[in-house]
Amino acid sequence: MSRKSSFRKKKALRMDDAGQEKELLEVLDQSGKPFLVMHRDGVLRQRLRHRVALVCLRDPEGRIYVHKRARGRSAYAGLWNVSASGRVLAGEARHDAALRELAEELGISGLELTLTARIEPSAATDNAEISLYCTHFVSAVPRPNPDEIEQGMFVDRDELDALVRDMPHLLTPALIWAAEHMEWND
Repeated sequence: MSRKSSFRKKKALRMDDAGQEKELLEVLDQSGKPFLVMHRDGVLRQRLRHRVALVCLRDPEGRIYVHKRARGRSAYAGLWNVSASGRVLAGEARHDAALRELAEELGISGLELTLTARIEPSAATDNAEISLYCTHFVSAVPRPNPDEIEQGMFVDRDELDALVRDMPHLLTPALIWAAEHMEWND
């Protein structure tokens, strides 16, 4: 994580009345420009426009890492998700958020990411503007954070297509969307 990203994350966290850290997110206007900073819970509860970064980690065989979200997670607990994902914090660039999530969720840092796809906020995305990043083919070994990830595995294109087709109820909307938009380069 860059020094700038680390500084921004510290600024984007505030303590609530109970002494718990709360993430601050930028609320976006209709044109996609930030105009307000609010606590994450309020943004999500009110379904306000905000940003999310998704990351697909690819191994040397071109497979992508998917993981099962920990049962204790507030959203999509127990469902399979993209390699790493998270809300973009106030003052944080989308690319930096993607790198931060990769480090927090999988213990991997220092990778080059490529923006693969973006989708505008809508009801289908819970009003999130989503940016999908993919790694190049890397040999980095994921070290899943047990607070966020129950288990994980690498899947190839055919396996992911079968999961989306036959078991969408076991997948997060983010994984389904990423599967439809990522570039496999095969």
